[in-house]
Amino acid sequence: MQCICYGSEILQGPLNLGVTRYPDEVVISHSEGSMSRKSSSHQNHSNGLGGQDSVLAMLLEHALKVKEEVAGGPQSTLQALENHIHTIAHIVQQLSINMQACTQTLMVYAMESHLAQRHSVASETSLAVQNLDQKSAAGIGDLRGRVARCDASIAQLSADVISGGVKVRRLQQEVTELRSTLDVQLKRMETKLCQAIDKAETSLSEKVKQQKTSMSDLQRQVQRIETRHLAGLEEAAGNTARLRRWTEEQLQASSQTHTQDHLRLQSLLQDKLLDAESKSKEPMRALEARVGRVEVQQEQFLHRTQADQQKCPESKRIRSLESSLQKELQQLKQETHSGEHIETQDSFVMVPWLQRFKYVHDAIELLRRIGDPMSRHRKDALGQDTSPTGTGR
Repeated sequence: MQCICYGSEILQGPLNLGVTRYPDEVVISHSEGSMSRKSSSHQNHSNGLGGQDSVLAMLLEHALKVKEEVAGGPQSTLQALENHIHTIAHIVQQLSINMQACTQTLMVYAMESHLAQRHSVASETSLAVQNLDQKSAAGIGDLRGRVARCDASIAQLSADVISGGVKVRRLQQEVTELRSTLDVQLKRMETKLCQAIDKAETSLSEKVKQQKTSMSDLQRQVQRIETRHLAGLEEAAGNTARLRRWTEEQLQASSQTHTQDHLRLQSLLQDKLLDAESKSKEPMRALEARVGRVEVQQEQFLHRTQADQQKCPESKRIRSLESSLQKELQQLKQETHSGEHIETQDSFVMVPWLQRFKYVHDAIELLRRIGDPMSRHRKDALGQDTSPTGTGR
């Protein structure tokens, strides 16, 4: 049985089967073989698949229409319709088989293209592998040298590691020995510290007890000393009171005796001063007369020597001496008239005016020595006049 589709016409076969016709001719055979014609390109196969889908859709629509038309028909038409439906189902099965075959062919074509691509890729990879083999042959030599050097360095490192391990083991042994010695020393120190702490605690407890006993003894002694001091202070207070009274009495008695002695001495001094004043009045008068005569003679001497001052080489010195003599004479006059007295704590002492008069006498002697020869005769007379002053002194 065959169904041929030309364009859009529907052809009736022996089973009254209608098929839509397409521009490209499609022949479907129901024999046990496969498709009567194979397309030459992948695009035709894809178009055939799309046409089969559209044919199935058209067949389903046609079946629905026939079913609707035959719904109210006689039984003969129903049988024909059932046969027709069976044929349609068979056609649909055949179409599904053809579709599977088309998919298989498409897969075969895809596998062939994939294999061709793989073959090309395999050839390229073989070439690349050959190049890589050539390059790797050169690189393997370098790698072998490097591996040899690495083996040598690894051997050296292993030797270093072994020596380091030996050193580490030695250090570990030393550390263990040091730890053991330290533990032993620490235990000894702990025992010594415990013993020292026990001794210190015992000594501290003994010292505390001794301090407590000594403090109690000290408190007792302090109380005894306080009692003794209180008694001594009371005695001292009584003695001081007695001493104050005795000293006050002695001071009063001594002050009275001192005032009496002072009054007696003062009366004696006044009597002696009056006697001395009465005795010194006559020599004072004589001295005043002699001083007046000396002044007159000095004035005469000055008048006489003024003419000879131009000839004398020491006139300046004589003038200074004359001025000093005049000042001393004036001071003598003032002292003789005023009668200065210096008051001390117990008595009055007269000023030594005779010493000043002696100084004047010495100055006059000096003038006589430095004077010119014309005044030497007059110096003798002046010395005779002034000699009683030395005797009075």
